[in-house]
Amino acid sequence: MTNVCFDLKDLNGYTAAAHRLVKLTPRDPDVQYGLIAGYLSTSKPALAHRQARRFVELFPDDARAGDASNLARDIQPMLEQAVSGMGLSAPADMDFLCVHEEVQIFMDDGGYGQARHLAESLLRTRPTFVPALNNLSLMEYAQGNLDRAIGTAQRALTVDRDNYHALSNVARYLCLRGNLNEAQRAAARLKLLSQNPKFHTVDFATKTAEALSYLGDDEGVLAVAALAEAHAKDVAVENAFLLHLTAVATMRLGDEATAKTLWKQALHIQPGLTLAQENVDDLRKPKGERNAPFPYSITYWLSEPMLVAVRAEVQTVAQRGDDDSMARAMRRLFRKHPALEKLVPMLLDRGDAGTRELGLLLAKATKTPALLEALRDFTLSNRGTDSQRMAAGQTAREAGLLGAKVRLWVAGEQQELLLMGFQIHREPSDYGHPAAVQDLAQDAVIAMRENDLDEAETLLEEALRHEPDAPDLQMNLSRIYEARGNLERADAMMRDIHRRHPDYFFGRIGMARLYIRMGQLDEARLLLNPLLEMTRIHVSEFASLAVAEGELHLARNEPEGARRWLNMLEEVDPDNPVVGYLKSRLLDEKRVGKLKKRLFGRM
Repeated sequence: MTNVCFDLKDLNGYTAAAHRLVKLTPRDPDVQYGLIAGYLSTSKPALAHRQARRFVELFPDDARAGDASNLARDIQPMLEQAVSGMGLSAPADMDFLCVHEEVQIFMDDGGYGQARHLAESLLRTRPTFVPALNNLSLMEYAQGNLDRAIGTAQRALTVDRDNYHALSNVARYLCLRGNLNEAQRAAARLKLLSQNPKFHTVDFATKTAEALSYLGDDEGVLAVAALAEAHAKDVAVENAFLLHLTAVATMRLGDEATAKTLWKQALHIQPGLTLAQENVDDLRKPKGERNAPFPYSITYWLSEPMLVAVRAEVQTVAQRGDDDSMARAMRRLFRKHPALEKLVPMLLDRGDAGTRELGLLLAKATKTPALLEALRDFTLSNRGTDSQRMAAGQTAREAGLLGAKVRLWVAGEQQELLLMGFQIHREPSDYGHPAAVQDLAQDAVIAMRENDLDEAETLLEEALRHEPDAPDLQMNLSRIYEARGNLERADAMMRDIHRRHPDYFFGRIGMARLYIRMGQLDEARLLLNPLLEMTRIHVSEFASLAVAEGELHLARNEPEGARRWLNMLEEVDPDNPVVGYLKSRLLDEKRVGKLKKRLFGRM
């Protein structure tokens, strides 16, 4: 682990692993010497000083002993500065400072039990030692104790009201609890501190940008980063993380090229910075399939206990595929973790792929007024993927928060689209036929599925003798003529059905498809548009509509539109035979496109 972290330039990981390794191999001079560099590179001067002196004591004959001795001497000014900055004195408080730095190492390594024990021992000695209070508040949050985390950070601020670590933590915790107004006030205090030249450091900029990124304050992130770049003299390990947060804010404000450059710089400094790498990888996808830019992954938004609770609830009901059970489970989560509902808008706006999917699941399952508004806002934004925004939009449309025609971002550009808000059901269709006619109609459908067209025709003609004006019976008979290739008769029947029953769903679909075959695309669109305004639709109606819409998009040379309808149909009714029909039409279109390019080149 030490070697891997070294190769990745993960200095905190390297130091934590080497700190453990040196206890297992105390007589290994390479490990002992390497740990000096680890402590130095992660701003732990007390431990670095102690480790350099220890190396000289353990290995006086080692060729590096002289260098270690010189390092101990050179570290002394840095150590004295650190001691005075914390209100301690040298050399009396060296052991105290070493314990404080060990707390940070254990925290970096996830050893919260050991870190808590040491931090509490420091506070027993000095109850107002702010760095220990800050570390303890971070541990409280990591272990799911959000209220105690806030209380501990505020306790630190009563000692030092301008402590930017505590202010940043308070802003973040309040944001994650959903207290946005209070979080904004804490963030405003951070911004006010940035006007003081003594805070023009990389460490201050990083802690401030961290809090502002949770709040979505992109301009604020860029402003504090610019101050650090202009005035900071120190080069802290957090610099890579600051570059990452600056890249996110830069791209959210529309400058993708500069953001990519910043991520490249961050990964050069720290190749193991996963968040930066995930953004870079995501940007390689087509524009409509990206989640970047995002500052944090799900583990930054939800503490480990809350994440465990969410996974447990979701996994319990996911296998059932039952919307009501999922809704009850998500409401149960909100009761146990009230902050979760307030987090959803932030998850949708600033999350990575998994984070946004969780936000969508929570909002779509519970449909509270606030979350429906969050879905509407997300739909109209350029955040997330096209499919995520479409899914959000369909739910917002069903709730009446969006019209059928809206301007949405698709493949990186705004387009005016018709947004469906269907509630798709599978209840049996009831055309009000007498029992005898209903039996004939059902038997005819079965015969059609078995391709026994003669039997189906006989059954339908018998049914029509009882109900000569029934549009569903006439529609199925016209399909038999179409299947036999008798298009003239089939088309004549279709026109007659639509003339006498203009509101009959399948008649309208059939007439629209007839217009498409004839090249009268505007007439077809006029027939289909009212169907897109429906809020409740049978699965068979949806399949027919998907076919007609797919054919219309293909006729208009819009294969992406046809593909969207195919994707929706596959999600709703994957075993429907028309799925294969639409796939074959799209494949044919692709082949024709390739042939045109071969014959005529790119036009």
